[in-house]
Amino acid sequence: MALALEVGVSTRHLGFVELGRSRPSPELLMAIAECLDVPLRERNEWLLTAGYAPRYAQSGLDAPAMQRMRSALQTFLDGQDPYPAVALDRGWNVQLTNRAAQRLTDPLPAHVVEPARNVFRIALHPDGFASRSPNFADWSPYVLRNLDRGGRAY
Repeated sequence: MALALEVGVSTRHLGFVELGRSRPSPELLMAIAECLDVPLRERNEWLLTAGYAPRYAQSGLDAPAMQRMRSALQTFLDGQDPYPAVALDRGWNVQLTNRAAQRLTDPLPAHVVEPARNVFRIALHPDGFASRSPNFADWSPYVLRNLDRGGRAY
């Protein structure tokens, strides 16, 4: 009821949409997504699933259009030295690092850090940080909880 009121439709109509008895308009989908704070990538998935075209462009961090963003992120990460800092994608793959973070992962075997440096694999793999950290039992539950949530940190 609260969601229907917030997006400006009747509870009956929202119920019909929820049950598949009524097809939502793209505007209704976006209003619901906005209300629920759904990430833009998932909003595109909602639109595609409902038979509409996606509305939000997606660019990898290595795309030419993202060069300024990449540079700004790298500057921020570099400013964290001597402490390790990384920029992650939604799958917890490391996209950018500062030198301190690079030094931490340099000694790890290739099969732990390749093909992509994934925080879960680096942290939990027996050849990764799991065997090298004296306080693994203290921090591993946090990593495992996030892995259980599908990689979402929130």
